[in-house]
Amino acid sequence: MDDWPTHLENEDIRLALDLAQSVADWVEAAFGRGVDLHVSGRETIAVGAFFVVFEHHASVVALTKLHHRASAHALLRPAFEALVRGLWVLAAEQSQLEHFQDGSRTGDPSKLLRVAADKNPRRKDYYDGLRATWEASSETLHTYTHHRFQSLVRWSGEASVHDTEVVDLLRFSASLCVEAAGEFVTLMAKHPVPGREDDTARTVAGLRPHLERFTLGLVALEQRTLDIRT
Repeated sequence: MDDWPTHLENEDIRLALDLAQSVADWVEAAFGRGVDLHVSGRETIAVGAFFVVFEHHASVVALTKLHHRASAHALLRPAFEALVRGLWVLAAEQSQLEHFQDGSRTGDPSKLLRVAADKNPRRKDYYDGLRATWEASSETLHTYTHHRFQSLVRWSGEASVHDTEVVDLLRFSASLCVEAAGEFVTLMAKHPVPGREDDTARTVAGLRPHLERFTLGLVALEQRTLDIRT
């Protein structure tokens, strides 16, 4: 983008937007036109959850460019919950899945991540990290989605939306998208289409360096939680 509109002139916003757009473009190129994946049952539901994260992230980027910040921020909570639900589906007991399929509530992300950690102790640190993110950010995510006071006052003209909040929005969304992409690549490695195992292995090997590059880029931006309670 050569001529930046006024609301995107801040250099930190531009850097975050460039990275967020790169993540969205890569996900679309890597997964948007079909992948070598042979799944059924719970894995199919998890794939659906991860695709929701991809779509929400692409929407956050597009809405930010259009200066529709309230709508962009409102997508962060459902994106986080979709990621967590995808992880939980892969770990849940069959009875829990049946309740979920019947329309029952699954519990908040902290509970779902505990289930995943109990089922996969080798990844406990990963799930605990996501749970810490939720616990630190949940009030702000609720505020954005349900437009509580701190959200409404920013769009009323009584307070401004700081450039740092837009940067945090883009970082947080891109982080969720990269996490979902990593889980998707793991599913590809575990569930290749019969007869295409070698092709899938090569595809997975080609995708992992991109995940590492985006992860390093997000670490450099140093943002994982959200807080606008004050």
